[in-house]
Amino acid sequence: MTDPVSLPQPNPGSDWTTETLRQHVLGLIAAHEMRSYERLKDMDLRYQQRFDAQQQALDAALQAVKEATKADLDAAKEAVNKAEKANERRFDAVNEFRAQLADQAASFLTRREAEARFDALMEKLEALAAEHRRDLVTMREMADRLSAASDTRLKVLESSGANLQGRLWALGAGIAFIVVFVNIAIRFLG
Repeated sequence: MTDPVSLPQPNPGSDWTTETLRQHVLGLIAAHEMRSYERLKDMDLRYQQRFDAQQQALDAALQAVKEATKADLDAAKEAVNKAEKANERRFDAVNEFRAQLADQAASFLTRREAEARFDALMEKLEALAAEHRRDLVTMREMADRLSAASDTRLKVLESSGANLQGRLWALGAGIAFIVVFVNIAIRFLG
């Protein structure tokens, strides 16, 4: 340490010393770091809110697909139950009117017609199932894209934070170098 008497004294009326300058610069750095921290915190909050909103939308869409699929399956089950009950009644009628079966056989639905209708119903059911599978695949693709976008945003945020830390470190090192240089210059020139 140098003797305080040998250091140049401030001008009359000036309160600045190297210590007050140091405190002032450290205060500016701390304020800059605080602002940067607040900006990063705000960005984190915005990204989290966006992610939560996207997650809720995805959950709602998946729930809607589940409900639509359940409704379609319930309708199909109800149609099958009605068809089974109708078949039971028809067979009861057939048993009651067995003697009239030969006369009525011409008016009944032929096997070919029944198979054609059954095939048409099966094609409709398969088309509905395929449509639901496509919807599920689309939803999964959307979920993957949202996840990838969130990952990209997180990487950009992390990179920005690291970049800011590097700049602050370089600024601190530069200020330290200037302070040391000024102290050396004052010591040798003063």
